[in-house]
Amino acid sequence: MPLWWLTFVPIWLVCANLQCWGKNHGKKPLGLVFKVIPTLLAAGLAFYALLQNGESEYIRLMLIGLLLGAAADVLLNLVFVLGGVFFFAGHVFYILAFTRIQAPNQTGLILFVCLGLVFELSLIVNRKHLPKFPVNLGVGIYVLALAALASLGIPPAFQSPSPAALTAALGSGLFILSDLTLSRKFLGEVPVPYEVFSLCLYYAGQTLLGLSALLMI
Repeated sequence: MPLWWLTFVPIWLVCANLQCWGKNHGKKPLGLVFKVIPTLLAAGLAFYALLQNGESEYIRLMLIGLLLGAAADVLLNLVFVLGGVFFFAGHVFYILAFTRIQAPNQTGLILFVCLGLVFELSLIVNRKHLPKFPVNLGVGIYVLALAALASLGIPPAFQSPSPAALTAALGSGLFILSDLTLSRKFLGEVPVPYEVFSLCLYYAGQTLLGLSALLMI
């Protein structure tokens, strides 16, 4: 896996800090612009890959997922429920893309069931901190999408190893880790450095997913 993607790290740090600054200082539009830039860069990697190999279903699905994620980055801060729908749809396309690396199998099914149970039980235990219906229902569905993302994105790195499979596995893992850190917000406000860290995990996950499309050329 090439390491040049690490040059994106300074961009993530700048964009994450400016997004938090804009949100906390009444400059939400400016914050949204900086929030979406790293996701669009990740989508740019997949778009370049599509130009080089337009026949790859994996690349097409990944590009659609990343573009939906970019739209969700903006919509979540404007119309939360609509943004959640776009974000969930993006996950569906990531999941479909992963099935082009390796077909679903028993290992993935077991992982999905185990993670799904853990995530749903965590929501039940912390239900008093969750938003009210219908947002709480959406969160319950979303964590199942995260379980599916892990169960289809991670096993191929071990069962059908390739640069693209390894990169996709790392990307999905960081994506899920960013959501787990972000869930801390349900318990109350978080410090800016914590939010920046969570955003950078998200950007890293998105970038690696875009890079996995590039490695399919």
